[in-house]
Amino acid sequence: MVAQSNYVKRINCGGTSPVTYNGETFDADISVPGSVTYSGEKTFVAGSYFTLSEPLRSIRYTKNTDMVYRFTVSNGSYKVRLHFAEPYHGVAPNTDGNTRKFNYDIEGQYSENNLNIISKVGPNAVYLVDRTVSVYDGELTISFSKGSGNDPLINAIEVIGVVPNDNTNNYIRRINCGGNTAVEYENKTFAADTNIAGDVEFDGERTFASGYITLSEPIKSIRYTKNAEMHYRFTTPNGRYRTILYFSEPYHGLAPNTNQDARKFDVDIEGQAFVSDLNVFNASGGANKIYKMDRTVEVSDGELTITFSKGSGNDPMVNAIEVIGVDIAEPEPISELIFVYDSAGNQIRRKPSTTENSALKTRVLKEEIVDDMKEASTEADNPFEKSIVIYPNPTHGELYMQWDRNFNTQIIEVLITDITNRIIPIQYTKGGGSASVDLGSYPPGIFLVTFSLSDGTKVFKKIIKH
Repeated sequence: MVAQSNYVKRINCGGTSPVTYNGETFDADISVPGSVTYSGEKTFVAGSYFTLSEPLRSIRYTKNTDMVYRFTVSNGSYKVRLHFAEPYHGVAPNTDGNTRKFNYDIEGQYSENNLNIISKVGPNAVYLVDRTVSVYDGELTISFSKGSGNDPLINAIEVIGVVPNDNTNNYIRRINCGGNTAVEYENKTFAADTNIAGDVEFDGERTFASGYITLSEPIKSIRYTKNAEMHYRFTTPNGRYRTILYFSEPYHGLAPNTNQDARKFDVDIEGQAFVSDLNVFNASGGANKIYKMDRTVEVSDGELTITFSKGSGNDPMVNAIEVIGVDIAEPEPISELIFVYDSAGNQIRRKPSTTENSALKTRVLKEEIVDDMKEASTEADNPFEKSIVIYPNPTHGELYMQWDRNFNTQIIEVLITDITNRIIPIQYTKGGGSASVDLGSYPPGIFLVTFSLSDGTKVFKKIIKH
């Protein structure tokens, strides 16, 4: 199924004239049968208390139960971007930021309930929803309905046709984030950080070239944001991708009299790999060191999205990015893995086999139960590990994890992998003290939960799926 490759509609919702925003033209909000129509009956232009420009200053909204935008399109895949910025509640004087809560739905494939824009990003800031959907009936429908609050709204909409490439094998993108020229690094070319619609796009508004880092490009420069979050979006064929993120702290802990703990942020790759409260200075080992986040994820909607958002510190950032297609039809051979457990059944080591005749073709998993009292006692002395409860284990599907919330500030990542090191999507909210995962669709076997802590400690837990 292929969309119109040249289909682009950008709407200045509630606006009576076209405007230019981020280098793109957003058309006046006019209902045209057979092209773009809407049902929301009201518009509003924010007052002087709202500091953002068009197309964010105006909105279309409704006092009714719901409103709908409909785009007449060819069947196929489309990138949809919804721009939300609260124009009144929690922004104008003496107004309540909790008044407006509403739902949205994109083509019945993506939705969010009780969206409160102020809670998401605060006043005078943009909450951007970016999704790729498939259209089968010649019409792409975006609906907005009342939640527990009032007056569903939308500031701006973008709908862009996507032409998928069904071959991931030759997909390679390397980005010198924040850098305006291409550079060579480790015998690879990292392209200039250029926003290209339909290929590689970003919304982080700031760049910085450090005078305190002694490392060369692409590490010396960064893209970062003062907002709640920023994204890099790669238009890709559906499939499996290795994603490598390079981080090196360019300022905090390096420049005179700066606090090395000032920058702490979260990283999410395609909703499948998550790092919480990343402190680049500590994770990399100090000044002029590099921390690499290397993960393989699955793309099913034609777009690989990397999100950088504020944690307990400021200014999410990234130095460089690599996205490399992986041939999922013929996976690269992996080393045979040996999982080592103590006498209590806790995993204390995971390593590749060093056996000469390793059974790579059959991917044999060896489990070696050993009585290693020294390593076992080290694990037992870890108070965080003592607090972890995982149930049911063994499991037939749903799995739940809980731990002492006093350790939340120390957790930078919770990761679940299968025996091929494939990442399993996990439901984990920073600060919540819990996580869950549904293994129902995965074959029986052994899975590994890895908790990475801010002091470099890693805690492992073995999961058995029947």
